[in-house]
Amino acid sequence: MKTLGVTWLPEEDVFTFKANPPEETFQFTKRNFLRKIATLFDPIGFLAPFTIRAKIMMQEMWTAGLEWDELCPGELINKSREWFCELEELPVIKVSRCLRFGPEQVALSETLHTFVDASQDAYGAVIYSRVVYESGSVSTRLVAAKSKVAPLTTTSIPRLELLAAVLELRLTESTSRVFSGALGQAVFWSDSMNVLWWLRGRSRRFKPFVANRVGEIQSLTNPKQWRYVSTHENPADVITRGTRISDMTKEEKWWNGPDFHQKEEPYWPVNRIGADLVTEEKEIKKKAQDKQDSLQARNEDWAMVSVHDDDQLWRLDPKRFSSWLRLIRVQAWVRRFIDNCRSCKRETGELKSEEIEDATFQVIRSAQRKAFPDEYFALQRQRELPKKSKLL
Repeated sequence: MKTLGVTWLPEEDVFTFKANPPEETFQFTKRNFLRKIATLFDPIGFLAPFTIRAKIMMQEMWTAGLEWDELCPGELINKSREWFCELEELPVIKVSRCLRFGPEQVALSETLHTFVDASQDAYGAVIYSRVVYESGSVSTRLVAAKSKVAPLTTTSIPRLELLAAVLELRLTESTSRVFSGALGQAVFWSDSMNVLWWLRGRSRRFKPFVANRVGEIQSLTNPKQWRYVSTHENPADVITRGTRISDMTKEEKWWNGPDFHQKEEPYWPVNRIGADLVTEEKEIKKKAQDKQDSLQARNEDWAMVSVHDDDQLWRLDPKRFSSWLRLIRVQAWVRRFIDNCRSCKRETGELKSEEIEDATFQVIRSAQRKAFPDEYFALQRQRELPKKSKLL
């Protein structure tokens, strides 16, 4: 039985695929190659590690300057023939339709986990559903995946990783609309320290390419939702490398996610993200880079003065100020004082609009933290809001 071009076996309740290799008289031209690979319909992306190889070959035909009906060079013909021969092995791929265990298992929580990776040839993302049951068991199932070839223009690996992160976000957003797992509770995984560090900064500090994409990601997700995963544990790495069908069937990491998903969160990879691990400082605007050395220390110090402590006299208590403008300006001056103590290059003159904006943000955040402590605590740990919350 076929559903949207994907074969479904009702007896086993699994999805599978079927495609025939071309005939012996097949002419290996760009037009015929595109027509043939289009017959393999994989809308969900189960075969992304296999189909990305065909996409890369199609790009190579374009870069070779071939006409639509011109025969491909010998090397491309050999690669194409090898890929077509593997089509006969497709029926061995069987993907479970159900994303959970049987009805006898009571689910306690369900979250989406998305992994992303990039290489010089391609980048891609893959989503898994992680379900925790009342019995203590955990299931992780492949939900969807997407792959793209890298742009023809020379692009650095960190920028490609950022493109992959945007693809990851858009794929997760569209999936969450028809899935029980909300986007705000999804977990995003990347093995790129540069991307994870960019997402924890202010987008306006970066050059346009990075700033625009970081801004899009930050508008829909919290930076704390983005975590680090090593390359060898990253299932999206299978997409960027490209895989044969015979190898895909043995790739447990691709079908069921990394092994650490079977464990509790404390046993997941350590989210070690720091400025000392970033290699793409050239993406920071020159003016912003002058302040980079003091940025982390400044944020830590600012957090210390912006958190209200009922047991101590807080000199920046909003109740001590007669107007909103005066409160914000004093906050901004205090923040500048901390910056100047930490940095060799001192800021002088009137307050800048960026300093006032940062101070406003910190005051509002502190007020929210004080007014809704339980909600703030829950959101920080990516948990559901308390049932008695005023926000519900």
